[in-house]
Amino acid sequence: MTADPMGTITRELLLRHLGTWLPAALRQARRATFVQAYQGSDDGAADAALRAVETRGDLLAGRQLSIVTLTTATEATTATTGPAALPPSVSVHLLAGGPAMVPVAVTAAAAARSPLFCYADLGGESAATPALWRSVSVGRPAEVLIVGAADPSRELRAELTRAGFPLVTVVELVPAGESGPDGAATALRLAFATGSGKRIEAFKDALWALDVPAGTLLRTADADDVPMVVAPTAGPALASLSGALLAHLAARGRRTVAELRSFAVTETAYRAGDVNGALVDLLADGEVRRDPVDGRLGGDVTVVATVPPAGSPARSSA
Repeated sequence: MTADPMGTITRELLLRHLGTWLPAALRQARRATFVQAYQGSDDGAADAALRAVETRGDLLAGRQLSIVTLTTATEATTATTGPAALPPSVSVHLLAGGPAMVPVAVTAAAAARSPLFCYADLGGESAATPALWRSVSVGRPAEVLIVGAADPSRELRAELTRAGFPLVTVVELVPAGESGPDGAATALRLAFATGSGKRIEAFKDALWALDVPAGTLLRTADADDVPMVVAPTAGPALASLSGALLAHLAARGRRTVAELRSFAVTETAYRAGDVNGALVDLLADGEVRRDPVDGRLGGDVTVVATVPPAGSPARSSA
């Protein structure tokens, strides 16, 4: 279980992401599976997810959705078996065992080769369970959202990559007033893994849309990123992203804007949509150059490179 106020925040994140996953999944397939697993009490999140599905009956005509709720809590109520208003095409199951039982749930739901979304609240325990994440990757497509993992972010990223997810991002939410050296003790680690660029962008958009207390920080968990205040209405401060893009270009050479967007959404706390703003600033400051020099700044057409210091030999474009 995640403690308040973080429990409220992660519940909102689950509902926001579920709200974009469900229509995307049911547009591309006639059946889909949603597995939600909680180490301890779900703090109301499980039923909130079911109510969110209940409101989207328009999507379920001619479609089948399986929902499996896994929890280690002994106080699980009969309400968790699902609201009566859910259409017959939605099957809802409550199982004991929490995240450790995800492989069993995926198999029982016959979730392979159809859209699968797994939400796992680890409640501060380790995510180093390769069989669990491999079981989720059988979905076509598959995605997993993990909250409250105790593992160092580099290890968590590597674990999900080995499980078969090509796109992984790991970030931390830090409560207001906890951004100093002691912040790591209370920061909530979030990880999202998928094979779809659109879906990882949807996750980042949901993350930035959260209604969080003033002063809450969002930071990249495994980099020397300058923490930034999450303030969606004011927009992000792009200095940290500009620095990250410059370092990436210096290390990797020329990159298309599309490649820089992918880097930002996976390796930083920023959204893909923030990249163009950072590049505009870098171009204005003469830190980078673009080819072609005119036209729209985006996609695979525009290539960006650092500007060598005066007197330095230009880096090869090969």
